[in-house]
Amino acid sequence: MIDLMLKLLPIFLAIGPLFVWLDKSQRFSHRRKFYAKRIDEVKTYVNKYYKKEASEIEKDCAAQLLVGSEKVGHLEVDYIIEYYPQRFFSVVEDVITARHFIKIKIIDGQPTFITHYTKEQLVRINIILAFLYFLSLGILYINDLLVVVLNWLPGISPIIVNTNIYFLGFVFSLSLFIMTISMTWLYFWSAEATLKIYDKLNIKYISED
Repeated sequence: MIDLMLKLLPIFLAIGPLFVWLDKSQRFSHRRKFYAKRIDEVKTYVNKYYKKEASEIEKDCAAQLLVGSEKVGHLEVDYIIEYYPQRFFSVVEDVITARHFIKIKIIDGQPTFITHYTKEQLVRINIILAFLYFLSLGILYINDLLVVVLNWLPGISPIIVNTNIYFLGFVFSLSLFIMTISMTWLYFWSAEATLKIYDKLNIKYISED
């Protein structure tokens, strides 16, 4: 069996690059079709809905179809087309990611992205979130710490912690850790995306006061 594999190895090595080339060619062809379809979708939206008379819900649905997300509407899409059409879809992704720190409002009759955070505050928030991320690693050791404390408490007999209880404690610690780091990273990337588009989209700072 090994001898057969060794004999076939040069053949596999010879035709391996062919499969790699075919895979790259297929992916390239797929990307071309994807971007060609995207051009058609952009033309359809601009011609039918951008600064055109249509119902709000129809324009929102068209905008969501264009960007492939229901987390934005036509106000956000129209604003980006008008003020920063370069790398449109990339900027839309940043807007979606930054939605925890920005929102769009009509001010003086014009849609405007607003935030209650300055760029300096966003930087400080990210520093705090990065610190909390590393600090949250300690959550994984809560289970062991509780076992040590229960066995150390003076004046009482040591509490026996069996395998099942220890496992349940570990599952709880792991679940808490996953939820904590998920929320931390969610807000970290949201603040990071807000910083990226702060100047691109002329985001207006409005104090919460």
